[in-house]
Amino acid sequence: MSAPMPRNRMRLAPPLPQAGTRTGNGNTLLAGIDQRTAGARRYREVYTALLAEVTRLSRQPTPQEELVARRAALLSLWCETAETEMASGISVDINSFTAATNTLRRCLADLGLIDNR
Repeated sequence: MSAPMPRNRMRLAPPLPQAGTRTGNGNTLLAGIDQRTAGARRYREVYTALLAEVTRLSRQPTPQEELVARRAALLSLWCETAETEMASGISVDINSFTAATNTLRRCLADLGLIDNR
């Protein structure tokens, strides 16, 4: 059994605005890449749609939900690319595709967007 956490533990102060990153302050979703590429635009579309759906469910997304939405958007983009390759006759690692699809499902369930059965 672990020892209880001390009650007088120091709390971290939020970083000053001038010390934040472009991603952290909301200026960019994917730092270091050209935001005009088709992949970056699609990523932004999916991410924005996920956050809009969470907001539509009458709640403001928490920072944790925003992180999950980012992962879900990336997994969605990856799965869409793999589906396009499969439809074109290109071989895709089905284990990776299945793992990505299941992880995407769990992310969507964590966001409250699908029933987690």
